[in-house]
Amino acid sequence: MSPQLQELVLDKLRLSVGEAARVTGVSVRQLSYWTQKGLVRALGTPNKKRYDFRALERIALIKRHLNE
Repeated sequence: MSPQLQELVLDKLRLSVGEAARVTGVSVRQLSYWTQKGLVRALGTPNKKRYDFRALERIALIKRHLNE
């Protein structure tokens, strides 16, 4: 896959709160808390939050720092 195609795919990526939690290894409750506190940005409506690739990167970064 070319770098341009990868970037396009990642730019379109949108995961639900459950999917984002599962992919990043955090709980749905923890992810919802971080979103509520403004540490992670969710797209969509309050009842249908979606997390993009940048949000997933941020979730992973927060988790890594908490584990250290």
